[in-house]
This record gives sequence, structure tokens and C-alpha cells, in this order.
Amino acid sequence: MQRKIHVSLSIVDEALDPEEVTSSTGIVPSTIWRKGDIRPKTTIAEKENGWELRSTLSPSALLGEHLRHLLSAIHPGVEQLQEFTRQYYSVLSCAIYFDESSPEIHFEPSVIQQLAMLNLRLDIDVYCLD
Repeated sequence: MQRKIHVSLSIVDEALDPEEVTSSTGIVPSTIWRKGDIRPKTTIAEKENGWELRSTLSPSALLGEHLRHLLSAIHPGVEQLQEFTRQYYSVLSCAIYFDESSPEIHFEPSVIQQLAMLNLRLDIDVYCLD
């Protein structure tokens, strides 16, 4: 079975200052963008400012491993991060690509508690590869 999983935490808003998120939390994002920036490999202009942290684990890692890894990465600045996730649109995104059998989608209670504490929306997209 082939599986690829990508997990990221994003904070997005017109009023958001992505550099302020970084300086306040001490967490170095995977990417930031400003309203009007062109998305890589597209001609689409960003409509809002954004800050994103992606899991750096291999795409073949399990979903739970990605979640634990990402939550561990934000741990040192989690209290400061909460100030932003409670004020601005914030989401934990999971993209799951699989080919044959259905992928495991399982969340430990501690992960659910941390998502709620951070006021994160949870977005799960599942794609079947043929």
C-alpha cells in the first residue's frame, strides 16, 4: 500500500502579521505570505496574510506520528501561539493520499485536547490514488 500524508498548522487573516507570530512564539514557520503574494507555481494572488508550519516527517509516516511531531514542534511557544490561534482563523490540515486500502484516521484524546486548547479547526482531505 502506498500512502502519503501531509500535516500543517496555518493561521490566516488580513490583519495577521506573520512575522509577529514568529517573533512572539519563537517558532520558525515553514512558510509565510502576505496579501497579494503569488502562490508558488500558480498565478493566484493570496487574499490574506498567513503563517504555516508543516510536519517535517516523511510523507510515509502515520497520521498520528505527524500530529505528535507537529504538536511537539509548537510546544515551546504554545502559550504565545494561543494568542494568535484564538484571534485569527487557524486550522490543522491533514491531506491523506492512499492507493489500495483505506487509511487509518485515528486521534488520541491528548491530540484532540491540544487542538481544542489551541482553538484549531480540523480539516481532513482524503484522496484515493489510482
